[in-house]
Amino acid sequence: MISDNPSSLAIAALLRKERDLLDRGDLDAWRQLFTTDGVYWMPSDPAHEKPLEAISLMLEGQELMEIRARNFGHAMSPSMAHPLRSCRLMEIRSILPSKGGDGEWQAIASFHAVISYRQEQQLFAGSYTYLVAATGTGFLIRQKRVDILNVDQPIKSVLIYI
Repeated sequence: MISDNPSSLAIAALLRKERDLLDRGDLDAWRQLFTTDGVYWMPSDPAHEKPLEAISLMLEGQELMEIRARNFGHAMSPSMAHPLRSCRLMEIRSILPSKGGDGEWQAIASFHAVISYRQEQQLFAGSYTYLVAATGTGFLIRQKRVDILNVDQPIKSVLIYI
């Protein structure tokens, strides 16, 4: 359920921009879409409600996002010996004010992501749940939760955000 009000349209544009920056591998610009306390979270179990309550596949704040961005783009990084390419398809299913009534919004999207690295492709599918905060300059992501459909199966290393 996406309304045509200005906030919903702006949030949808933010999420599409986020997807495009990840596909281009522009992690510096991507992390600027997050609040200073922003978190990227990939739980190891879909039943988990809070990032710190259990083991996660990924749980990164701004500091770890910056380290990953520096490593990802550095010529001396072993991961740069092979090009990494990705393509994400995303359908935004809903954008609604959060239940707390604090100016935050929740957006839910379905996705397919293909990550190609070292002559191998990985396919990920699942859902994104975003908590988006209104700021003085627009909307920023406070939390991005990535729920992978096959999270209960062996998953190879994930080199880039999904």
